Amino acid sequence: MMETIEHIFSLFVQGSLILVEAVCVFVILFTVVKCIVLLIKRAPNISLKLGQGIALALQFKLAAEVLRILIVREWSDLLVLGSIILLSGLMTILIHWEVSSERKHNHADE
Repeated sequence: MMETIEHIFSLFVQGSLILVEAVCVFVILFTVVKCIVLLIKRAPNISLKLGQGIALALQFKLAAEVLRILIVREWSDLLVLGSIILLSGLMTILIHWEVSSERKHNHADE
């Protein structure tokens, strides 16, 4: 009985992982296409929009890694996931910092 519940839970988490990672990919592709169109139109603040899209995609990736922790069985896998979460978090902080400094720069120009 417990094994069946554990198996169902594992399948649910794996399905959720696929969904969250698909959203991450969709956000990145949508952002890139949108920024290419803006680049062709020579719109301002393209790098700001690209940074915001990447930051959003990283948040989804981070959520997927947190879900992945729920089904990890070995300590070595947990260490790898912890490293991925740490790096994703650092990248998110750096991108948010860059986006906020870009916003400040844009407001100073106005």
